[in-house]
Amino acid sequence: KEKDPAQDFTLYELYDRKEVCRLLNWPLDVNRPMYGYRLSGDVCPLFITYQKTDQEQRNARYDNQAQGQRLSWFTRTPRHLDSPEVRQLLRGVAEGRQATRLPVFVKRADAYGPKFCYLGQAQIDPATVREV
Repeated sequence: KEKDPAQDFTLYELYDRKEVCRLLNWPLDVNRPMYGYRLSGDVCPLFITYQKTDQEQRNARYDNQAQGQRLSWFTRTPRHLDSPEVRQLLRGVAEGRQATRLPVFVKRADAYGPKFCYLGQAQIDPATVREV
């Protein structure tokens, strides 16, 4: 399947972080300090590695899970609901007009290489937003 030039990303195609930065027209390559996501303007690509190594799991305090078309996703520690980053992510969500685009990229494990599969745009369900 060829990539669609009219869209930033094509469903189920593989992208690495550097390519995502380029396709979003970000002026700098920020793929190294991106970690699980990077909020810039009105877009926040989410990168999820489903199976983590033992050391990564010990360091992680989140448990991203996919169930059908629902994804439970956690911000980085030590973010809170009143953190500027989280407030920006949630802007407009309660009114049903999410202001931030959330393209989701997933890979099974780091052993699969640097590329992530694009699964589409996420929508935040305001009923599920809570601090854990």
